[in-house]
Amino acid sequence: ALAIEAEALGEVATTDVCRNLVRLFRGGRAANRAFAPEIAAQQREVRKVAVLGAGVMGGGIAELAAAHDIAVILKDIDRDALDVGLRHANELLQKAGKRGIIAPEEVGPKFALIHGTLDYERFGDVDVVIEAVVERLHVKQQVLRDVEAELPAHAVFATNTSSLSVTELSRAAARPDRVVGLHFFNPVHRMPLVEVIRGESSSDAALATVVRLARRLGKTPVLVADRPGFIVNRLLAPYLNEVGFLLKDGAEVVGIDRTLKDFGLPMGPCRLLDEVGFDVAAHVAKEMTRAFGDRMRPSAALETLTGLGRLGKKNDRGFYTYSDREERVDREVSRAFGSGGGGVRPEEIIDRCLLLSVNEATYALEEGVVAGPGDVDLAMVLGTGFPPFRGGPLAWAESRGVGAVRDRLLELQERHGDRFAPAPGLERLAATNGSFTSDAPWRDPGSPLEM
Repeated sequence: ALAIEAEALGEVATTDVCRNLVRLFRGGRAANRAFAPEIAAQQREVRKVAVLGAGVMGGGIAELAAAHDIAVILKDIDRDALDVGLRHANELLQKAGKRGIIAPEEVGPKFALIHGTLDYERFGDVDVVIEAVVERLHVKQQVLRDVEAELPAHAVFATNTSSLSVTELSRAAARPDRVVGLHFFNPVHRMPLVEVIRGESSSDAALATVVRLARRLGKTPVLVADRPGFIVNRLLAPYLNEVGFLLKDGAEVVGIDRTLKDFGLPMGPCRLLDEVGFDVAAHVAKEMTRAFGDRMRPSAALETLTGLGRLGKKNDRGFYTYSDREERVDREVSRAFGSGGGGVRPEEIIDRCLLLSVNEATYALEEGVVAGPGDVDLAMVLGTGFPPFRGGPLAWAESRGVGAVRDRLLELQERHGDRFAPAPGLERLAATNGSFTSDAPWRDPGSPLEM
């Protein structure tokens, strides 16, 4: 029996799936040791946090902190919004108690750790502020000015922005070295990733403190440079943009989503756009286009849908209808884009959506957005649900070969436009027979992420 087990283990241990999973495991361990010992020694213990903005995200972050026995202030400027945030936090704790994640008798005491307020009266001993207000720079800067005056000097201000510049935000601060990004993913209580964003002025001590907090909250932190979209949304943007081009070329909503789900993703891009909201996706696409040019420019599909008053799941009118238990493609969507007859092959759907993300990852690596390919793959697996058995987008691309990926992008460029033009870094990898998963081509001792 032992011989049979050893033989079976030997077969499993040499598979690509095993190598991918082990690499992700090691990447997660490395992410939790993101700082050199002399920097890690500067981190402070977090005994009390404040969350600004009591929306779904703010309420979720407050619940997460309380669930891990950290005292929380949940602040909003509107009483009704505050009540909604507190109810959301309580509901999440109640569900955790019913599922055995926490003991049922602990639900009440943990919820009591959350103090809801409309003012800054109890902020004098807060260690970390997590800002989760509306995604507008001038609003966040005013909130930063207001709260900073009430905080102790050591407190860290961590913005939960998903797209705005941490550096620009910090220009409103009296202590810009205490301003960092701490980007949670929705739903907060389920998604294991947080992006920790270093602004130009962010101190090592502030970053180390929020990394320690993220680990205490049960999250895996990935350190990211302050670039538009950070890493996850930057790679997700071209993937979602391609949906419109596929629909224009005759693909169908169901066919696109089924193909990407069969690949291993938790949901297809059309369904994901419904969750994100067409208005939010259009705003992100606009910001990405401003930052990176035409390769991020979306098709007119989102404008067509928002012009029809469709925002996604938030108003029960997206690609799918949500008015009953069965999700179905809305007939109005079918009329807007035509039947198409399923005219795009599954393998082309996969390549057009995912190779864009791979290509964008090489741009990001050249810019030093993350420390290396392992962080790209870890972030996309934990932040988007990219199938772990495939190892992340760069590990998947590695299985195809750098030269083959470059050639396929050139083919797609010729047929569909310059958004598929291989990135200079990818061209260099192909010319030198390099590897998507090796750190060596991207290692720069001067990088701000080298610690």
